[in-house]
Amino acid sequence: MIPILTVTRADREATACTLIGVKAYPDVDAYIQQSDQWPEAMTALRPILLGCGLTEEIKWGKPCYSHDGKNIVILQEMKEFLALMFFKGALLNDPASVLEEQGRTRGRLVVFGSPRSRMWTGWLTA
Repeated sequence: MIPILTVTRADREATACTLIGVKAYPDVDAYIQQSDQWPEAMTALRPILLGCGLTEEIKWGKPCYSHDGKNIVILQEMKEFLALMFFKGALLNDPASVLEEQGRTRGRLVVFGSPRSRMWTGWLTA
């Protein structure tokens, strides 16, 4: 008798991520727990993002927040800073000039924790 192998969608996604070199995390909690760079900042940002009615999941190996199936923002850990990257940030009204350009794309980001940042991580705990 040949054993039957059942593969779930989560198994396929985890395998695909592992094959392309992206670490797979089951959820945002697991992602934050493994972080040694910005766990406090991500923990502080999370209720703000969820309070806006966004749905969170891991996409491209990072915490990603969406609304009605459309990606809105992703958290990206860099060596020197944590970036809150808006997929269509160029379309956002930014009178305080908080958003920084992300190359030639329409994306914009808010940088936390870097001396070049306009947004210091300290405000998250205030």
